[in-house]
Amino acid sequence: MTERVEGRASTEVRSVARASRLLIAVASGETDGSGKALAEALGLAVPTAHHILSTLVAEGLLAKSESSRYYVGPRAAIVAEAHLRATAAPAYLDEPLRKLVERDGGDDVPRRVAK
Repeated sequence: MTERVEGRASTEVRSVARASRLLIAVASGETDGSGKALAEALGLAVPTAHHILSTLVAEGLLAKSESSRYYVGPRAAIVAEAHLRATAAPAYLDEPLRKLVERDGGDDVPRRVAK
């Protein structure tokens, strides 16, 4: 499906956008994690939200508790780790950064460098 965004065509796939928004809503904890609350928070029909949530559970990106609350699933860690790899300081900076940490005693450095 093509949508208009700020006067120009977008190749955004609405179902993927909705799934992403649901995943982010669950991860951010902005609701109680129920399908109904998530649907309401994002302005989605409850059945639509449940279908997307079920798909995300099947893919391991979300999980569902016995009390029917959604939470981040184990496969979401793959995405998180990829982000950390992509944003980590290059290995050649490890030693200079470690020296800065030792000199300044800073606590706001990536774990890989602070070790």
